[in-house]
Amino acid sequence: MTLLPTSIASPAGGQVRVFRSPEAALSHVRDHLLTAPECEGWALVAAGYAAIVDPFDAEARWRYCLEMHSSAGNSCADLYGLYASAIATALGDAWRLKWWVEVDRPAARVAAALGTAGLLVMLEARDGQPPCVLTAYLPGLGAAERVRAWASRGADAGPCDLLREGGTGMRRRRGEDGALGRRERLAQERREGAWGPERRLFHRVFRPAVQFVRRSHYLASDPLTGLRHQGRGEYALLKGKLPSTRSLTFEAWCTLRGSHEEAVHE
Repeated sequence: MTLLPTSIASPAGGQVRVFRSPEAALSHVRDHLLTAPECEGWALVAAGYAAIVDPFDAEARWRYCLEMHSSAGNSCADLYGLYASAIATALGDAWRLKWWVEVDRPAARVAAALGTAGLLVMLEARDGQPPCVLTAYLPGLGAAERVRAWASRGADAGPCDLLREGGTGMRRRRGEDGALGRRERLAQERREGAWGPERRLFHRVFRPAVQFVRRSHYLASDPLTGLRHQGRGEYALLKGKLPSTRSLTFEAWCTLRGSHEEAVHE
């Protein structure tokens, strides 16, 4: 398997290993970049994604996944390159803005980092080894029940089963108005149609990621004893690192990213 790069520069100095194995890397490409609705967010995060595979075409994504595995990862070098580049950018953002936390687990030190594109990266360092990316995904765009279904399949799940597919993506499918009436839906589509790429990224990816972090909890209670203990949601500790919801406007976010897209009044 020739997936590259296997490591990226750490903003803290040294190198960060990109996943523990090529198999883990392929699994993360499948579960995040090729699975709806998260793949729709990746089309906004990673320029060039849509030129590789159509995020709105489930059949095309499934065929891409099949080819990725049959070629032992060689056919997805371009997409994996986008993934690794996005991870490196997110780590740089997080280090610069101090959207970064580190927590000791037994025999390991875990870090959670959030980038300005909404990419959450979890790292783990063991026994003095360079830190390794455990996962990198766009929180708030996944389908939790699908993730649980995937985990329950275990070894029975095929390498190209996109079991994490959600029922709805970031934009409503034709005929799925939900709670919005026709007039409200058309107004929403007109408003979003005037958005530039940065505003789409802010509203459709970054804000859901921040909301996910703010809803998360690191301390949990033992159901038997009622005692609070440390959980594994270290990313919840990022709540104390992020600006307040009121201050994290689109304009403020553009300043943090160093982008200058003209604001579109809503």
